[in-house]
Amino acid sequence: MNIDWSYTLGEITVKDQGAHTDAVVVVRWVADGIDEEGNTAPYNGTTFLNAMEVPVSDFISLNDLNDEIVLGWVHAAMDEMQELQMRMHFKNAVAQKASRTIKAPWHVPDVVETVVEDS
Repeated sequence: MNIDWSYTLGEITVKDQGAHTDAVVVVRWVADGIDEEGNTAPYNGTTFLNAMEVPVSDFISLNDLNDEIVLGWVHAAMDEMQELQMRMHFKNAVAQKASRTIKAPWHVPDVVETVVEDS
């Protein structure tokens, strides 16, 4: 099953790390997936970053960031396990959409009889 993903940046968390001010340390994002049959499902993801690994000369200040840069970090941080989780989530979400929950037609709920006494 081939799934095409489009990513949208959500909230970011920043903090000072080492020589870096307002370093992005957490990125929340949504990947909207669509398969070749037109089934769709979103996946909410979180990526943790460590600015301590970034040399001062390569650090990008908060005011110079944009969605493309930050989502590039998200993609670079993804591993096979997260990609597998996304695919499994998509598969389960599509399967859940294809099913429906109903009350069993043969089940008759217990009848509770209420008796009101005259006073």
